[in-house]
Amino acid sequence: MSLPTAKQFEDLSGKIVEHGKVIKEKWYTYKGMLQALEQSKGDIVSAAVGSATKEVLTLATGVTTGVTLIPFAAVLTPWIGAAQVATQAGTIFELHDLKEFAVKPGEANGNKYFCMCGKCADNIQYVVDKKERNVGRIGIAVGTLGVSTIFTKAYSIGKFVKSYAKGEERPKERTCRGLLEAARGGCTVAMATVFLLAGNWQFMRGGEAGTMRRAIAMITSEDGHKVLMGEW
Repeated sequence: MSLPTAKQFEDLSGKIVEHGKVIKEKWYTYKGMLQALEQSKGDIVSAAVGSATKEVLTLATGVTTGVTLIPFAAVLTPWIGAAQVATQAGTIFELHDLKEFAVKPGEANGNKYFCMCGKCADNIQYVVDKKERNVGRIGIAVGTLGVSTIFTKAYSIGKFVKSYAKGEERPKERTCRGLLEAARGGCTVAMATVFLLAGNWQFMRGGEAGTMRRAIAMITSEDGHKVLMGEW
């Protein structure tokens, strides 16, 4: 899998952290941010960034879902375009690799990610364990004509109802919130993990703008964890 480089993530992190200060950490809705990023792509964004006029930025980024205007989308869209071109196709990254970077920062093919939150290793391990358990359950379900899947779903629903009744967060929700909060804070391992999960966990060639927009929308929204939960 090919992900943006560490330098690209650091650049994106700087933009997000700075904007978080401006909006006092009152982030957007996932739907609104994704719509703004979708509307911001194209020639109009280039004109907006080039002229830096408020009127053009408003025209480029006006949305009706979640928030009225997200000029920030006009700042992020050129980054997506640059990352799409510069991403190193063919570089293979999986969650196990990112966990190693979290434990002990490493370097591979010019990419070097750092964990700033100190929680990425545990969060990534939980994702890996959960995914591997799900794959195992699917295999068992095939051999038992889907019976195990029925009981798995019933058990999952039961856990959700029990946790909700107690006012507790499920581990999966807590993990997703943790990854997104760390990503917003500038942790490049967390950012890379969110980008990886926003696409295909098994295999994805880098430079896919749609995947990048989805990942950024998750990171910059207050309800992004709900979307991220559905990715694994």
